[in-house]
Amino acid sequence: MSTSTNNDIIDNNLDDDDGPSSVVIPPPASAFAIVDIENDDDDDDDDAIARLNGDPNDGATIFDDGLSVVVDDDDDRGGGGSNHRTTMTSSDAMRLKRDANLYRTTSTCALLSTLMISAVVASFSFYSRWDGSSTFGMRQSATTGDHGNDDDDDYGPAVSNGLDVSANEARLRRALDYLVATDASSPSTLQHPAGTTASSITQAGLEGGSGGTMAFMMDGTISPQYRAAVWLAQYDGLRLDVPWGDDDDGSGGGSGSSGVEYAFLQRYALAVLFLSLGGLSSPWVHGLNFMREWHECGWSDNFWIEGSMETATFGIQCDGDPDYEYDGGGDGAVEYTMEDDRIVTGVFLPPFNNLVGTLPPELRHLRYLKVLDVGQNLGAGGGEIPFEYGTLKNLQVLSLVNFGLYGTIPRSLSYNKKLFYLDLSLNMLTANTTIGDLDFLADMSALERLYLEYNSGITGTLPDIVSDLTSLVAFSVSKTGLHGTLPPSLSRLTNLNALYLDDCNFTGSLDVVMEMTNLTHVYLEDNWFTGIIDDDFFANTMDLEHLDVSNCSLRGYIPGHLFNMSKLEVLDLSDNEIGGILPGGAMNASDWGALKFLSLHTNNITGSIPSSIGNLRGLITLDLSQNRFTGSMPSEIGNLPDLDVLFLGENNYTKDMFPDWIEKLTSLSELMLKGSSLTGPIPPFLGDLTRMRFLDLGVNELTGTIPQELNNLGDLVVLILKSNMLVGELGLGELANLETLLIDDNRLTGDTSAICKHDIKFFISDCSKNSMNVSEIVCDCCTLCCRDENVTCNDADWLASTEGMWEFGYDRVFWLFGNDGIRR
Repeated sequence: MSTSTNNDIIDNNLDDDDGPSSVVIPPPASAFAIVDIENDDDDDDDDAIARLNGDPNDGATIFDDGLSVVVDDDDDRGGGGSNHRTTMTSSDAMRLKRDANLYRTTSTCALLSTLMISAVVASFSFYSRWDGSSTFGMRQSATTGDHGNDDDDDYGPAVSNGLDVSANEARLRRALDYLVATDASSPSTLQHPAGTTASSITQAGLEGGSGGTMAFMMDGTISPQYRAAVWLAQYDGLRLDVPWGDDDDGSGGGSGSSGVEYAFLQRYALAVLFLSLGGLSSPWVHGLNFMREWHECGWSDNFWIEGSMETATFGIQCDGDPDYEYDGGGDGAVEYTMEDDRIVTGVFLPPFNNLVGTLPPELRHLRYLKVLDVGQNLGAGGGEIPFEYGTLKNLQVLSLVNFGLYGTIPRSLSYNKKLFYLDLSLNMLTANTTIGDLDFLADMSALERLYLEYNSGITGTLPDIVSDLTSLVAFSVSKTGLHGTLPPSLSRLTNLNALYLDDCNFTGSLDVVMEMTNLTHVYLEDNWFTGIIDDDFFANTMDLEHLDVSNCSLRGYIPGHLFNMSKLEVLDLSDNEIGGILPGGAMNASDWGALKFLSLHTNNITGSIPSSIGNLRGLITLDLSQNRFTGSMPSEIGNLPDLDVLFLGENNYTKDMFPDWIEKLTSLSELMLKGSSLTGPIPPFLGDLTRMRFLDLGVNELTGTIPQELNNLGDLVVLILKSNMLVGELGLGELANLETLLIDDNRLTGDTSAICKHDIKFFISDCSKNSMNVSEIVCDCCTLCCRDENVTCNDADWLASTEGMWEFGYDRVFWLFGNDGIRR
């Protein structure tokens, strides 16, 4: 990983007819865990600066994780340059899948009050688009200011501009006159609050000190526009000239240039943004030095990327790096100097930053803005996308993910001819394609990445106009209300690498998708497609890396060529109506090993599992559960060195002892052999698989006692031993992380007090509260106690799904137990 300079982010040539030389799509913060450079709860902003990077000649730095999409283009985007095409990395393509499933997970968990784990899951970043990191923590740099929830913070608005009452009163009047006359904001937002005048506001601020100023600035009943004008005119230590008026000394004349006007509007627009999104009234977690007395190009902050030595920058980015000069006093004070013509080209706000409010239309004044990324702040309150953003003719990247937005997508966005990255996913936007609500997209010929997923209000059929966006590399309408058949014209998207059509109500044939031979990532699951999986199935799409067509009611058999695609990493054909046998011969290819995730669960596949499956040595997850496999589980599976998840249960195997080859799978964290006709004792060697977090051996004929070696599995979260013939003392009191324990329908005895000391959430057992029946467990913390005569007790299907695991870097985020709707 390396930190990239401003030249890798935005083109500093601001000629209206020239496109960017290169743009790095900003990796969202949740793509990595970032922490403050130092944990300092009492940062002193007056002694802090926000360094953007180490090179004084380069501008603000954006984190480059090696997976971000880099676009090199010496041609004008609007002119159809051909040399800016990029390839789709696996991590890039997985970002939407990861977001969508985690969003679904957290939403469901929030409704299940019995699942306390939901609070933890909800804290995961759904903005994790290019990396597998699932935690998000930020601590701000000790060398930077923090306007977060810290009572000792010194907020920028409290700084005096050094002028007296009369000068400040005049500045405010001139500022308001200018803003109203130029229609910089709606005039209604620039009215004096009831009962106040420019003079009374000035006097209150001076007499009340910083407390009086802050009380006014934090008053949510006053418009952000008016508060921004007051701050800019009276309390901003930078003390910009007010356009169209006398200088502060009354000499007049010097403040009417276009440069002065733009500098004033640029600073005003960013102050309105900060105040509109609750930066003071509901303080941001990370203030990013907004509204400091420095030039606005210094309103940013650096964060470490957890697990590396690199940093990421959030806040304002400009066309060069600020000059910070230390004074000669040796007290650490900082003097900020800046040329007047520096302009803002990027706004990046970190996720989960406590934004409250709506996006202001005043950002239209940032006419050189190229990147606007303020997503992953659902609590912001949303609002509609301001139609004024269609005037940002230099805008190239617009990311408003998970911002609580509603209403229609403004057609004015089609005026942004340089926009090549548009992400409006995870909102509440509406559009009816049958009446042309998305037809304006046809005018956005520069679009390369279009993400509209998780907007259920987008309804109708997939419009033909999408086929006009021939520059598209990635397109997603996952989890929208779209339905119907796929238009044949879709095949015209010859540059498309990643196609996300999952979780909709699409029907009909997949033929048009299989004609798109350049696809590398295809997600079609959870639809109503019809068709046959056979030897023609995606046979000509040899660059496939991810193929997910699960739960699509497809019939047929598993074709051997799918195991001869040298790049295929994820193959999910689960939950269909596939029959036949596994093509063992195709798995014999000695040079084949890209496959990491293979899921064929819930089909009708017959025959034995071929021993050649042991040749798929790259496998991390193997799920063949809920089929009709016969014979024995092949011992060659024990030769898979990286296998982390193994689900083989719910098949028609020959009755046999517990397979001893599982002892070799030292990387195993999840094992599901439910309903596998296992007999004999549970082997003690399971206690040596110390990475185990999930173990399901339910519904077998296992006998003997529970080996207490299982207490060595300190990370074990789920243990299912239900419906066996186990006897003896339960034990297991040392499993401190255990959250789910199902031991009902056995013959176990004993006291559960040691288990009950831990935070166990699901505990189902045959038990007796009065301990009169010695053949049953005494359990005071069981969530369900089953009696022998109750044959339907705990008859739910607790089969844990591997759904979505690969989308989170092959790591477990939740367990979905059968049809219960219970996610852990």
